[in-house]
Amino acid sequence: NTAVRSKFPTVIYNDSTQLYDVTMPLRMQPNFDISIGGNISSTAFNQAYIGLKYGWCGKTIQLFNLDLLLGPVYTMARIKGRTTFIRRIPFYVDYSYNFSLTNTLKGNFGNLTKVDNSEPVRVFENYLSLSVGSAFSRRSTTNLKLNAGRNQYIYNMAEYKDRQSTLF
Repeated sequence: NTAVRSKFPTVIYNDSTQLYDVTMPLRMQPNFDISIGGNISSTAFNQAYIGLKYGWCGKTIQLFNLDLLLGPVYTMARIKGRTTFIRRIPFYVDYSYNFSLTNTLKGNFGNLTKVDNSEPVRVFENYLSLSVGSAFSRRSTTNLKLNAGRNQYIYNMAEYKDRQSTLF
């Protein structure tokens, strides 16, 4: 995800080695991408998407991503990155944090019915991920991944029962 810029190379014959020395000045430029999208609907499933991506190359290769999905029913945010270390045996570290919120049974079905007998249920999901990997040869790779997360469900049945008794 980085752009490489170079100038015209210089080629000089080396009498002592009887080979040519090639010098090519390179300059790395960071790359930044923005993605925007979404969905417009007549129901509650409207969504907006924003994505940011940034990367550069130096002694290490760095990549970072941010994804946001926003809507009344589902909202998600993800931050992730990857660092690649260029060594004799190259290896990488991959990391991410994911958060999402889901609102289910919210409202009275888009005001299509007069009866409001649904109770909002919110589901929160939080996840962390860490991965380390390496390629020891051209035909083998090793990857170790650790994930940890938590789900939380929130609802209030007392309010729902009180509302049910007033509807019927």
